Amino acid sequence: MFINQPHKNSVTVVRSRFIFSVFHFSLCSKFWTYQYFLIYTDNGNYLCNILHIISMLFELHRDFISVLNSEEMSNILPKNMSRRRIFEISDLERLCEHDGNKSSSPAKMLSVWFLLHNEKVSKIGTGRFYKLSFPQTYIDSDGDVQKLIRSAAMRIGRLQDFAKLCGLHRGTVYSWLQGHRRTPLIAVLKAAQIVGLDGWKFLDGRRIYGSTSTKDEYFVHNFKISPALLELLVWTKAEGSNDVSGGSITIHQSIKKGDVVRALSERWAKHLKINPHIYSMGNKYVIKINSSSLRQIMVLRYELPIGYKSHIITFKPEIGAVDSREELKLMLANLIETEGTIAFDRRSVYPRAQIKFYSSSLQAIRDVQSIAVKLGYMQSAITSDIRGGHSITIASSIVDVAKFAQDALPYMFKRNFEKILFALRNPKLNHLNTPIIKYARGELSKGDVMKIRIASSDNKDVARYGDFPCLK
Repeated sequence: MFINQPHKNSVTVVRSRFIFSVFHFSLCSKFWTYQYFLIYTDNGNYLCNILHIISMLFELHRDFISVLNSEEMSNILPKNMSRRRIFEISDLERLCEHDGNKSSSPAKMLSVWFLLHNEKVSKIGTGRFYKLSFPQTYIDSDGDVQKLIRSAAMRIGRLQDFAKLCGLHRGTVYSWLQGHRRTPLIAVLKAAQIVGLDGWKFLDGRRIYGSTSTKDEYFVHNFKISPALLELLVWTKAEGSNDVSGGSITIHQSIKKGDVVRALSERWAKHLKINPHIYSMGNKYVIKINSSSLRQIMVLRYELPIGYKSHIITFKPEIGAVDSREELKLMLANLIETEGTIAFDRRSVYPRAQIKFYSSSLQAIRDVQSIAVKLGYMQSAITSDIRGGHSITIASSIVDVAKFAQDALPYMFKRNFEKILFALRNPKLNHLNTPIIKYARGELSKGDVMKIRIASSDNKDVARYGDFPCLK
């Protein structure tokens, strides 16, 4: 990176001979203005436009290089950041964590994606640029919302000061207080942060409207995660993608899994009140969900990454949101449905299955390991291959496979359902009299199994949700 200062109030930066870009900054006000800047994610997938983020964080500093090398930044930024040709998004996230939790920071600092809305991003090596889309969503400006906005404004000074934090004019905020306009979600979250409330608890049961909805469509946010949303999050993180520019969520499945695609779409339409669009593309089915309000909740609260699945996936937010063993069973079943395998030992005389989970994300493997341990499975070692993949064994003994069948079978689809039933025909399990074993032997009907499950479950709503979708 070459630095040239032809004028004391401007800085021109040339990146490299491979990607030639010119940056020009003006100090005509206390904010830096930007023209272009590139940053890529920590897995090297995307380049992003983010110079204005640094300018918003350190608006009082007049020298860009001195900011990056200042003592204040030494703990959160690499020492050689000022000499880099490309900035990593992990550095950006540390900047947001350092400054985003302060009451005086701009509302857009609550999330990296608020900052990157309408900025150009590019996948490395393609040369194609896309505009990242993360549009605003809104909630109704009722009495509680108006009271929250007023309280936040009083904490920091005046209504005009709160409007500046949101990047808006005072008249716009006044229209929220009069109930003439819906309040943006970002403003509610910022106001809750200033007052000291949990913004997601405040939004419990409220309608969240998309910015482009023409039919007044909305998504009702519940602080307690629903089984359908939990299932959608697992499938999207493991098998789907969150479109960078279009704002849609897509899940790809083999053409052989048409029953899975139909069952998932029906369940989400029934329980989440969304109507996924299903179409075929080559040898795959695609489930496409267009809901900016649902997408924003999944990204902000449950850390759904924008872009295709990568090695940064984590299921920690989902694990933290569940409060029953039945929800953990639902998660485990869907994790095996997506990135898991059920393999049989061909050398064994009787059916002997081994259940594993694979992922390129080491954090996802650790999360699955914690779920298995909480459900009482033997803790297994994590193995890695030379290609960067990781795996963990959930069940290998016939007793653990029988336990997995009891826990997960009612949530699984046809293909894996039949594999598990085949494994349960091992004569060494004849002494067991669990409902699933009896069902495999033909001694109980599906209805009888569900009655027993619901009666013994610690979360009857989730148990009813797992009503053998493969037999629908």
